[in-house]
Amino acid sequence: MFWKIIQLIISILLIIGGLSGELVLRFTNSSTLLVIAGFIWLIYDIGAIITHFDKRKNNNVEIDHAKLENYTEAIECWQKAIDINPNDAVAYYNMGNAYDELGNYTEAIACYQKSLDIDPTAARVYNNMGYSYAGLENYTEAISCWQKAVDIDPTDALSYNNMGSAYYKLGNHTEAIDCYKKAAQLGDKNTQILLKENGYSW
Repeated sequence: MFWKIIQLIISILLIIGGLSGELVLRFTNSSTLLVIAGFIWLIYDIGAIITHFDKRKNNNVEIDHAKLENYTEAIECWQKAIDINPNDAVAYYNMGNAYDELGNYTEAIACYQKSLDIDPTAARVYNNMGYSYAGLENYTEAISCWQKAVDIDPTDALSYNNMGSAYYKLGNHTEAIDCYKKAAQLGDKNTQILLKENGYSW
């Protein structure tokens, strides 16, 4: 993330250098090329930074047309892998992730369930299934998934944090704080900041 911010600053300097005619980084003698390069880099880095922050928000990423095509093609590839090996739990998991990114939460849940039918010990699958249930605003089922994830892996701070958010959505603030505290105790920095800002210790 630090380097993305540095790249963002450099891209702004490229634009300023090109517009003013000063060779800020002296990569080229053409101010026009500096402006063009700066704008391209700026657009790329802003998109990358926004995507990074959105990933922390339960993967609710705004997907452009190109990404939609890529996810669709990825689903086709994983389906072919499953056709070859119907017991490929990872392929079902990845296909579920793609459906989730497309906002097709029902299909995502179905894929995650098939993955768990093959390997019921995969905490990450329960975690991501929880995201999909949350996408459907079915927070009770989401909590159930995240509880299963921490039952398998008691050090799963992210699932505790997610449970806290789901309990909060349901109006159960006591349970929410308890889950947030467990996440903080396990070292989740974002949860620690959240609790500290609201006057809670852990």
